[in-house]
Amino acid sequence: MKKILISLLFILLIAGQVQAENLFTLSLQQPATGINDSRGFSSALDLLNTYSDGSLSNVFINYDDTKASDGYVNFRGVDMSMHFTDTIANVVTLTISVPGINVSETFSGASQEDAFRQFKDYLQSNKDDLLKKILAYSVSKTPYDAVAGNPNSLMNNMNNQSFSRAGGNVFGSFVSFLGPAATRHTFDYQGQKTNADVYCLPLGYTFNFANDRALMLDLPLMYTNMENTKTYAAQLGLGLKIPLTEYWRLIPGARAGAVFSEDLFSGGVLYECSLSSNFQIPVDKWIFGMTNMAAYAGNISVKVGGYELGYDLQNWIWKNGVQASYSLTKLWDVGVKYIYTKYTGSELFIDGYHTIGASVLYRVNNLWLVSGVALNCNFMFADNYKASRIGVDILFKQ
Repeated sequence: MKKILISLLFILLIAGQVQAENLFTLSLQQPATGINDSRGFSSALDLLNTYSDGSLSNVFINYDDTKASDGYVNFRGVDMSMHFTDTIANVVTLTISVPGINVSETFSGASQEDAFRQFKDYLQSNKDDLLKKILAYSVSKTPYDAVAGNPNSLMNNMNNQSFSRAGGNVFGSFVSFLGPAATRHTFDYQGQKTNADVYCLPLGYTFNFANDRALMLDLPLMYTNMENTKTYAAQLGLGLKIPLTEYWRLIPGARAGAVFSEDLFSGGVLYECSLSSNFQIPVDKWIFGMTNMAAYAGNISVKVGGYELGYDLQNWIWKNGVQASYSLTKLWDVGVKYIYTKYTGSELFIDGYHTIGASVLYRVNNLWLVSGVALNCNFMFADNYKASRIGVDILFKQ
């Protein structure tokens, strides 16, 4: 068993593969110098700084910062254009357009660098809610945002944790545990496949009281690498298990989480309140379960790189699942589950997806504080989306 655990943990560490595409691209045309070329960037700020610090000449050889140019930007799925006029009498004009939200703004300065600095100041002041409109468009129309809009986002990871603690896991929902896991999300967007590799370390502790009541805490830490962009997230969750009958429990819960990605130009603080119902009915060697959850999630703005990132999200999450487990021996159990997740409220790129999973539990009798080890394999899917997850839950004695 020890060798199996070591092998599984090794798989979790190497599950990520080399990323292939950049989420930020710049296509530049400058007729005066004959430039017609494209470059990719792995960070939003790298792209912004290329314009703002006047280093376009370092990226595109022979670039002339006094001549007109057209830049076409793919900003992690959001199309933008940046047009500079010729510099005449120490005056240059920059026009920024975002067709998806029908926005076009013009800035004038003594140089291209000066005009772009004014655009950055405009973004940092969040005037006319331009940045908020771009972020809301990203959440609703692309699969790349770290805060919401896709199953890789903090919002989705938070409701997954709430659901798991409320009985949605085949094994170990209501106990203390340590559960390293690795997930690969694959999005098919505009004909391009994008991978996000997520490494998660959830730690949960349960305080048990009389009459099967329990207070459950958990602290998941997450790291994501999506096409060479890095994202960091953490959560703190609280749930109260309240038994209504021998087989039926209610679990009210609350959760807060924070996510930060300077590379993606994305970040925020989310909060969630949930109410879950869990049935578990034993039949001979079987245990049949059903878990239903309703949750509400919103966000609080944060600053990343001097920019205020606000999304104004208000979403209801409806999560319903069934589970079944079977006791093979005194030491081994197996189980399966199916879950459907649906979002309503603020528009999201992926507002519903399916999860199927299988688990194997090995019960431990003489290993210090450990009561069991569970191997979990999950598969998630929706239109233009699929993901696979492998995790090991180390369950602790109560």
